[in-house]
Amino acid sequence: MPVRPRFIERPAMRLAGFATEHPEERFAARVPLQWAQLMGASPLPGQCNEVGYGVRDIADVGKPIVRYAATVEVAQDAPLPDGAIAIEVPAASYAVFAGFDHVADLRAMWGRIIREWLPTAPCQIAWTPAFERYGEGFDPLMGRGDMSLWVPVLGTTG
Repeated sequence: MPVRPRFIERPAMRLAGFATEHPEERFAARVPLQWAQLMGASPLPGQCNEVGYGVRDIADVGKPIVRYAATVEVAQDAPLPDGAIAIEVPAASYAVFAGFDHVADLRAMWGRIIREWLPTAPCQIAWTPAFERYGEGFDPLMGRGDMSLWVPVLGTTG
């Protein structure tokens, strides 16, 4: 099946949560612990909603170390809990990939975006944060529901 995103403009947002570097071979096993840490601290001060963002550097896909942050959107002036980081995400255009059956499908799709979509994409990558978005309809216990991958881009032609 071809990799076909839709393009969306997104305003700036401030994310807060917990960041860790993971060896690629242990990434899938360790990320749930990171989300558990965030859920244990929730709601964060100034948290805007129940949407989660798994932030990563798209340049890390396929590399031996993956930097990942489990975050939620917070108000610009919200204080951070101990050990938390803030990520300022600028307003940007995004290629949004959706239609996943299970959270485990996301890892393979990151690789397909890099290998299949980017070489022929109608745009270039913008080197701002890329993220997984887990909407309010996402069920973390089942790993199913509202989830998508957001890749920042320049020069979209749709």
